[in-house]
Amino acid sequence: RDYDLFRHVFENCCQEGLVNVYVMEEFIRGASPYLKRALLGPYLPSSSGRELNLEQILELIPEEWKINADPNKEEEQQQQQQQQQEEQQHYEEQMGSQLEQSDEIQKEEPSTDDGNSSSDKNEMEEEPKPQDH
Repeated sequence: RDYDLFRHVFENCCQEGLVNVYVMEEFIRGASPYLKRALLGPYLPSSSGRELNLEQILELIPEEWKINADPNKEEEQQQQQQQQQEEQQHYEEQMGSQLEQSDEIQKEEPSTDDGNSSSDKNEMEEEPKPQDH
């Protein structure tokens, strides 16, 4: 049953020109040695099929098998992930900086006590004034 599934999916990828590193990696990982030999026989670098080098196989298979595959997709995904991580780090740095500024302002407020009565202090606590950043 797995044999038929792997064969069907891989053959469809070949026919549609969608074989790329990902497809080949999954096929080699999941297909039986017999199926690998049956479908990739002339393109396998070794007779044992145990040491399969994906790059070599991808270079040896027909161009039609990979003509519609996007070779840059993996690289683009890695770049997107790196960009998202950098944006997250930048955001966290900004938030940390704003929190530090807020803490500094809160520390300064008690020291600006000018001797107002306690009722004035309560009014100030109830209605905080907007702060300029």
